[in-house]
Amino acid sequence: MQKARVAVDRRRQQRGVTAIMMTFVISIVLVAIAAALVYILTAETREVGYRGQEKQALYLAQAGIEKATTTLQSSIESYYATTLDVILTLEMIDCQVGTYPASEEALGSGTFTVQITSIEVPAEFDRRNITFRATGSVGGVTKTVLSVKTFGFSASKVFDSTYFINNYGWFYGGAQQFQGDVRANGNFVVQGAQKINGDVYASGTIDESAGSFFYDSLDRYYTTASTRARPGDPPAPGEAEFAGGYDGFADGYDSYGDPRDTETPQQHPDQDVVDMPYLGDLDYYQNLAIEENGTVKIDGATIINNNYTGTVVLVGTSTSPIVIDGPVVVSDDVIIKGVVSGQGTIYAGRNVHIIADISYQNPPSWPKPDYDPEDTADENVDKDFLCLSAKGNVVLGDYNHSGWAVVKDYIQPPFTSAYAVDATDAGNGYVSYYSDGTPYFDGNYTDYDGGAKSDGASRKFYESSLSDTQFSSYSPTIRIDQIDALVYTNHLVGGRVNNMNFNGSVIGRDDGIAFTGSLTMNYDYRVREQGREYVNINLPLSVMDPEEVSWREE
Repeated sequence: MQKARVAVDRRRQQRGVTAIMMTFVISIVLVAIAAALVYILTAETREVGYRGQEKQALYLAQAGIEKATTTLQSSIESYYATTLDVILTLEMIDCQVGTYPASEEALGSGTFTVQITSIEVPAEFDRRNITFRATGSVGGVTKTVLSVKTFGFSASKVFDSTYFINNYGWFYGGAQQFQGDVRANGNFVVQGAQKINGDVYASGTIDESAGSFFYDSLDRYYTTASTRARPGDPPAPGEAEFAGGYDGFADGYDSYGDPRDTETPQQHPDQDVVDMPYLGDLDYYQNLAIEENGTVKIDGATIINNNYTGTVVLVGTSTSPIVIDGPVVVSDDVIIKGVVSGQGTIYAGRNVHIIADISYQNPPSWPKPDYDPEDTADENVDKDFLCLSAKGNVVLGDYNHSGWAVVKDYIQPPFTSAYAVDATDAGNGYVSYYSDGTPYFDGNYTDYDGGAKSDGASRKFYESSLSDTQFSSYSPTIRIDQIDALVYTNHLVGGRVNNMNFNGSVIGRDDGIAFTGSLTMNYDYRVREQGREYVNINLPLSVMDPEEVSWREE
């Protein structure tokens, strides 16, 4: 009995030792597991923190890119505003290679540094592709990105409209139709009922107290608009959207009521001013003419080879049209009429005088409705296109004719007013006075400009440099009824026309166009691509908004 009890006690002791050992082992395992979990959690926390710092560093690098972009763009705009010289501005941009627009700038819990590592000239030589290398740093973690952006020049936004006036916009009397947007950097006043198949923009007020704007529904536009007017948006019923086309503001058009749709208003008063570029020093355009070997020929003879000194007279016919190829520059006046072929821009150092009809030998056409607009666009790429750009004025018709006298009421104060001009306009007499160091013209285009005609007679701003006898010998008319061209001028677009069809755009600082009968302006849809991607017409330039070409992490 005694022995049996001892054996039982021993077994109990052995089981206790075993339990203690198992508990000890389990404890060690649990401690090991806990340690492993702590390690894993700590490592994951570190990883999460590291990844978070990486993301912050990447954001900082991108913030550096945006800061550098804004800084450089501001410098370009300020420099060009001071010099009004494209070439000098491009040279200023080229000098930025190797510079640091930002260096160890703090933001939040980190910093960023940006360097301009390279500057390249793309296909458009008035632009620059700039590579920014930006590094963001947070807690010892860094991220670096490379961003390539395009800076430089493009055609101004003033070319988005069929009618753009830098000062006072006015549509008075008669039947007027504008197939495209219209804009004034001042007040807009309308008298009578005027059709605007587009938007109306004004940096001031839009006054309809003595008249009103109206427009067509899209269905009506399909059936009534000329093939010279821009396509619809969509170009045909049921088709896809077509950017830049006329979108028809009122589907429920009522010719006896007000067709405006309050959800998509036609009128836009109190808009920001759109900066209008000056044709300043013509050196840039003269170099451009040489670079692109611009010419004007008539009947096989070269009239202008890149650059022309003096006043040139260009008269084209259906059998011997004025053939333009690229940009050309004329130092004084351009006297022009007749049939035009080719694509290009004529820059005049003073006035452009359109003395009779100008028509394209091979004009573009935008059928309505159009179920194949892309093919139509391709067909129109090579059609004729003329841009007439004047450092002085664009004058329409025979200014010596008695019927032209009515124009004078609209080209002098109080109808016009003083405005700031470019210092290089002094050579054409436009610097009337200075205010705080800025040159101003008093707005009186009927005054003498300080120059002389070819016979020595005093010359007025709206007159050409030819003597009156010479000017009359080219048979100018008071009844111009068609102009195929984009017209741009530093100063006045003015003159007398009759039942006019203007296929292109009118862009100037003052409007002095007086008409009898009717006036129709058809926006040339090809200009909306800034005259560079669509047709190479070399429009006057403004500083472009930066465009991103590529972005990647290094």
